[in-house]
Amino acid sequence: MPDSGPAFIKILCVGCSVWMAAAMADANAFDKTAVALARLESKTSMVLECEGCDFSDADLPRIRMIEARLAGANFEGANLRGVSLQNADLTEARLDDADLAGSFFYRASFSNATLVAVDLTYAKLTQSSFSGADLSRANLTRVRLSETDLSNAILKDANLTGAVLRKANFEKSDLSGANLTDAKLDDTSLADATLCQTILPDGAVSDRDCPTN
Repeated sequence: MPDSGPAFIKILCVGCSVWMAAAMADANAFDKTAVALARLESKTSMVLECEGCDFSDADLPRIRMIEARLAGANFEGANLRGVSLQNADLTEARLDDADLAGSFFYRASFSNATLVAVDLTYAKLTQSSFSGADLSRANLTRVRLSETDLSNAILKDANLTGAVLRKANFEKSDLSGANLTDAKLDDTSLADATLCQTILPDGAVSDRDCPTN
């Protein structure tokens, strides 16, 4: 939550005629209100603006948003299983230990976000950006990251088993200790990524970029 002034949230609920705009000095009460409304409308699509808001440990499965402005928001430990977000801005958001299994993101920005130990198993993140993001120890089993920007991302010890990485950009990313067993790398190059104790799709281990004594 930003230190300057009260938080602000605007939710437009598409197809259900619900709209709320609120500014509240009490951050805890504000966030509880936002979560309650989001859960109430979980079967509809929303446009959400809540930059810097605190949704840590929130229970928000299967939320659908056609626009979301959530830069700097805190979703640490949150349950976001099966959410659907299009054109979402999660730049510099915090999603450490969050559960996003089976989620769908299209053209979302996670640039410079922290997603340490996040669960993105079977998630679809087509044409999204994780540029500069920290995905250390992330569970990306069977994730779909086609045409996704992972440049400068940290993927140390990430599990990418069976991931679909067609035309993904790994320029200057760190894949040290990552597991890419059976990953699909069609039209994808790892030439500019850091490989050290990295398990490649064929099961071979690459130490190409390990420090030498």
